Amino acid sequence: MTETAREIERVLHLAEPSLRFASGQQAYDPHDGLAMFGPFSQGQPSHPQTPAYMVIGTPQGVGAMRKWSEAMNHSYLGDRKRMDHRR
Repeated sequence: MTETAREIERVLHLAEPSLRFASGQQAYDPHDGLAMFGPFSQGQPSHPQTPAYMVIGTPQGVGAMRKWSEAMNHSYLGDRKRMDHRR
């Protein structure tokens, strides 16, 4: 047996763990779980009411982040022509 074959024999495949989300729901994919059920702490007193973040950067970078985060606090209507392909 070659050295490469011996190394391959040592590979152990582990199944993806089930992740827990809000209301005790479970999913294997974190993106799916968050989209369908929300974060695990949702509805609990320890769940943050607003996302916390800190920005470190140049004055221009911090200003760009401030402008972006202010824009994210508003609703926007999508362009109907660009959305029609999703039907």
